[in-house]
Amino acid sequence: IERMAALPNVVIEGVYTHVPFGKIRGRDWAAAALGDFDRLIAALAERGLKVPVTQARASCCLLAGLEDACNAVCVGHAYYGLSPFAEDGVGDTSGLRPVFGALRTRLIHVAHHGQGSNMAIAGRYGLERGRTAGVVPLGLTNGFPRPAPGQSAQVLVGGRRVPVVAVSLEHMTLDLDGLDDAGPGDTVTVIGVDGGDEITLDEVARWQQRTPSEVLQMLAGRVERRSGGL
Repeated sequence: IERMAALPNVVIEGVYTHVPFGKIRGRDWAAAALGDFDRLIAALAERGLKVPVTQARASCCLLAGLEDACNAVCVGHAYYGLSPFAEDGVGDTSGLRPVFGALRTRLIHVAHHGQGSNMAIAGRYGLERGRTAGVVPLGLTNGFPRPAPGQSAQVLVGGRRVPVVAVSLEHMTLDLDGLDDAGPGDTVTVIGVDGGDEITLDEVARWQQRTPSEVLQMLAGRVERRSGGL
């Protein structure tokens, strides 16, 4: 850092690190890491380099009551109203309020495919039995990928869970067997409550093998935001 600060036309505006943890056993490690960083910044100050902006704590540190001598914080999960913890009792999350309500779309196509149809489902051709399928305009380009290997996804149509059978760049195909009254224009709840059931953000994160905040960041700027219902 001293060598960089001595370079011509270079001004050290900030020094930062990131101290994340999600379980109780990580709290002591985080406290020690914050102390190490404080000592680094203090040593720089003693050598005449006073850094304007310093940051080490993440949301987990704030919610767990850990402190440091820095003047900035990287608020990640808490920014979205989400808990950064993988288990209970690590920190106080009672004041968090999720900024995300629901992700909904509508059916744009519904059709019955007979036995032996060459419709592509999860990479297979030729249906073993006839089924009704629906299509919604939500896919990879909207930040909603196919489930991770070994995982399966579901959505809600009319308050009932239906399997996601394929995800492409711009569309998602659903298995609508048993929903005889489903048709174009019907609401599809990808995340959120419909009737007496709910697809939670945590469920979707598990299907995608991501964290809840990663799911939201994938969607950010790629889907239309609305206040209230669809």
